[in-house]
Amino acid sequence: MVFGVCLPCPKCGGQLSYSSTSRSYRCEGQISEYTKCTYRDANPKRKKFVIPKEMMEECSYLKKVKVNVLEKRVYNEAIADEEVVGPSDQFKYLGSRIMKTNEEKGDVEGKSIGVGSGMSQQLIKNGTIVDQECEYADVSHVHSRNGVLYTVVLGSVDTQTNRNSYYKLQLLKHDEKPNYYLFRSWGRVGTMIGGNKTENFRNEQNAVEAFEQ
Repeated sequence: MVFGVCLPCPKCGGQLSYSSTSRSYRCEGQISEYTKCTYRDANPKRKKFVIPKEMMEECSYLKKVKVNVLEKRVYNEAIADEEVVGPSDQFKYLGSRIMKTNEEKGDVEGKSIGVGSGMSQQLIKNGTIVDQECEYADVSHVHSRNGVLYTVVLGSVDTQTNRNSYYKLQLLKHDEKPNYYLFRSWGRVGTMIGGNKTENFRNEQNAVEAFEQ
C-alpha cells in the first residue's frame, strides 16, 4: 500500500520481495527446475494497490485511504553503512537450552522444542559427537551397525538470500538399556531460528527404519 505493488519479474515472471540484506527487491521465482532466478532491482516497476470492495465495506476507513505509486524509493545511505550486530554467544547458548525440561526420562512418543540457535554443545562418546541438545545425550551414544554410524548433517546454502540452513539426524542408543532415540534438529546458521525433536523406540529395527525414511 505504501510503495505500490511490484509487477512480476521481467525475467521469469516470479514474485518480487524486498530483501533487507541487499536493500533491493529480489525475485523468488525459478528460471528452471534447478536454477533460481537472480533478478534484483532497487526500484522495480509497480502498480497501484487495489483494496478489495469487501474490505472497504467492512472498514469505512479504507474508503478514505489514498493509494499512490512511488516512482522511486529513496534509501537511507547512513543506515546502509551501519554494521549489523548479531546476538551474543551467551544469548545464543541460552536460546538453545531454554526449553530443556527436567521431567523424568520415561516412555514418551516424542518431544518437540521450538527454540534453536544453530550453535549446540557437543559431547563425544566412543569417538563420535553426540548432540547435547538431545535430552538423552548424557545416557546414550550414536548407534552403529555393521560399522555404519547412524548420524548425518545436511546443509543448504542459498547465496542469493544469504541463508545457510542445516538439518541434523542422529540415532542414539541408551548406554545400558535397550532403548533407542531418534534425534532431529534443524535451523539456520547464525540465527535463533530452529528447533529439535526426539522420538523414542524400543526396537532397533523400527528405529533404523525411521532414520532411513
